[in-house]
Amino acid sequence: MNFTEKIMYLWVFLFCFAQPAQAQLRLTPNQTAYKHTALPTNQGEKTSLLLPFFDDFSDYQGSPNSNLWLVPSGVWVNQSFGYNPVSAGVATFDGLKANGSPYSFSTVTVDAVGTCDTLTSKPIELGTFSPPDAVYLSFFWQEQGFGERPDVTDSLYVEFLDNTNTWRYVWGKLGGNPTADFKAAVIAVNDTKYFHSNFQFRIVGFGRQSGMYDVWHVDYVYLNKNRAPQDTLVEEIATSQIRKSFLKKYTAMPLEQYFANPAQETSDSLTATINNLSGTGFDVVSYKMVLEDALTNTVLNDLGTTAPFILGGTQRQFGIGRKMPTNPIAPTTQKLAVRSKLIAITGDGTTTIPPIDLRKNDTLSTVNMLHDYLAYDDGSAEYGAGVNQRFGRVAIRFVLNAPDVLTDVHFHLTKFEKDLSIQSFNLVIWKHLTSINPNAVRDSVMYKLVVPIRYPTQRDQLLSAEAVRKQVEPTFKFPILALPAGEFYIGWEQTTNDLVTVGYDRNTNSVSDIFFNSGNRWNVWEAPADETGSLLFRPVFSNDYLTAREPESRQAPYRLYPNPAESVVYLEGNLPTQIQITDLQGRVLATHTVGRQVEKMAIPVEKLPKGLYLLRGTMPNGKTYIQKLAVSR
Repeated sequence: MNFTEKIMYLWVFLFCFAQPAQAQLRLTPNQTAYKHTALPTNQGEKTSLLLPFFDDFSDYQGSPNSNLWLVPSGVWVNQSFGYNPVSAGVATFDGLKANGSPYSFSTVTVDAVGTCDTLTSKPIELGTFSPPDAVYLSFFWQEQGFGERPDVTDSLYVEFLDNTNTWRYVWGKLGGNPTADFKAAVIAVNDTKYFHSNFQFRIVGFGRQSGMYDVWHVDYVYLNKNRAPQDTLVEEIATSQIRKSFLKKYTAMPLEQYFANPAQETSDSLTATINNLSGTGFDVVSYKMVLEDALTNTVLNDLGTTAPFILGGTQRQFGIGRKMPTNPIAPTTQKLAVRSKLIAITGDGTTTIPPIDLRKNDTLSTVNMLHDYLAYDDGSAEYGAGVNQRFGRVAIRFVLNAPDVLTDVHFHLTKFEKDLSIQSFNLVIWKHLTSINPNAVRDSVMYKLVVPIRYPTQRDQLLSAEAVRKQVEPTFKFPILALPAGEFYIGWEQTTNDLVTVGYDRNTNSVSDIFFNSGNRWNVWEAPADETGSLLFRPVFSNDYLTAREPESRQAPYRLYPNPAESVVYLEGNLPTQIQITDLQGRVLATHTVGRQVEKMAIPVEKLPKGLYLLRGTMPNGKTYIQKLAVSR
């Protein structure tokens, strides 16, 4: 099914099974022109590499390893686009150049077809070898994965550089037939014209040149002597993918929201998959899993090491896991980057492909942030999604475990077919939606903001609604929105018929919390099984009990303690001249005037009911600081 057929399928599916509407939520390829700063380059290097040549893309991400490959290269090394990789990490081929711009964007749908990403090895010394040395190149390839499906006219192919400095075609695969598994390719280097001191090989993608179209993935590239045509396997164990990480529903949460109900928000287990690449017999392995703080590299919880077990030589995507203990991390007020880490304990080392240390792919991890925002996505935008109709709306449901203060929204827009930077969209925050909440008479819009359309410059970059609005209104400040515990929705409304698309992550699945409205009724998006994912749209909350509204000074010059407080709270330092305590609806409950040269002040709170409040301090120069104050008993 090519991309056009896919869009027609989604349209028909939603038309038949959703409520009647003039337009539908649809997926699009990502054509955003990302920029990569400080790209490495080694195009002028002449030193030839020695065999073996090996790269499984497991121990780095971003630009290809410049010790092995010519860079810059449009190929992107990542752990999010490949499906069931041979080892963690793949090299992804699409229609974006190394600098992030499409190879051709002027003729998007018809003429922009040709050579796209190319992965070229550095020169390799083969002058001391000959055909009897049985030199072979092998790798694994996958069509589509979590990217856009190549058409039947698209291809992935391999070329060798001969001794006349001419590139020769030696292998190719046409698109149009994606499979769930990676397939092996083995190519003999058996012609005398390839045995010279500057031999190179390159893997090339051919397809649409206007964005993340016609996606291929390559894994486990291996060139060496004394091999055979059937030599696709290596005697080793490799980690593949994390299946379940620390958080159950979200990929990131505000610290306070997590600790308000850790039992509900924590996964019941950590799970992952490993592959035995030997193909015969069996191996004895074990593994351990730990939770770490990636910011400090400290262990938060060691989930233990398993007893050794037998893993058959043909076992692929073998599931492993450890049960998550109750309260796996201790409460803290400092932000955490909780890293779920798998360490496979194998017999791998440097003896299989000397001197390559195959233990490089025995460790796998993923990170969940506990800081100041909620997210369903993992930060990667494999697609875009939107409603192609003026006033079409998309909403994402989030749930707060405790009252909180919304201070911004971050989002990742993707480009599709044309640049909409001269246009805008409406960012909307709802308390509830009609036809989703049976008790709601009409949509409860808490806030609506006109936001200029801007595109991120980095693949994993999200833009701030406040910062984007400041580009056209320098004095703009995102309002402080007090939200009670429970459901709320954030999303967008189109202002024209041009399709505004938000980044869509295919590695996670929150479609049950995505709703669209192209008329007068909200519908949950019933995405096909192969199109599930999450939108890159995140609510941001006040950070570490503090939100300073002046960009040049993000921290109050005074300290608030204890917090939570029971009967009295103290302010100490360079104090404001006036202090107000309000509830989350903005009602002023108490006002205090601070005398001159006072450096410490006690404020009674024993008459306030248990809950969350806002303490607003106004400095002599008019600058205002807002802090969250929790009252406990």
